[in-house]
Amino acid sequence: KQISEDELADGETKIQDLTNKYVEETDSVAEAKEAEVMAV
Repeated sequence: KQISEDELADGETKIQDLTNKYVEETDSVAEAKEAEVMAV
């Protein structure tokens, strides 16, 4: 199935937003874990 350029751009934007969200979550968890390890 072919999709329009608008649909493609919308999909790419949604994927990028999800990627950014999970990168932020991963960074947050990594920082917390680093702080935990350094406290020991």
